[in-house]
Amino acid sequence: MNPRLPFDDAAWEKSDQIEDSWLDLLFDEDIYNEIGIFLAEHHCPRQWADFKFFKSGGFNASFLMTFTDTDTSGALLRLPLPGVHMFPDEKDAYKNSVQN
Repeated sequence: MNPRLPFDDAAWEKSDQIEDSWLDLLFDEDIYNEIGIFLAEHHCPRQWADFKFFKSGGFNASFLMTFTDTDTSGALLRLPLPGVHMFPDEKDAYKNSVQN
């Protein structure tokens, strides 16, 4: 008798494909630049010094922008990765309520 794959394996593979394609999309030059422009405009009139991909965690991709007027602070933009979490809207709502 052939072993059957558990039901969740197919969904997990699809989830991984969605996550990988979305991360690839974030590193498209035009989109990467648009993210940087968004952060720079949001923190205007501060001059930015550096913009980079910070890290990709279990559920988020993060971008960090540092500014010329300070050595210690910057702006961090976290984007939830689609396909990783079953209920991303609820996750963000709970996360925001804890952070506030």
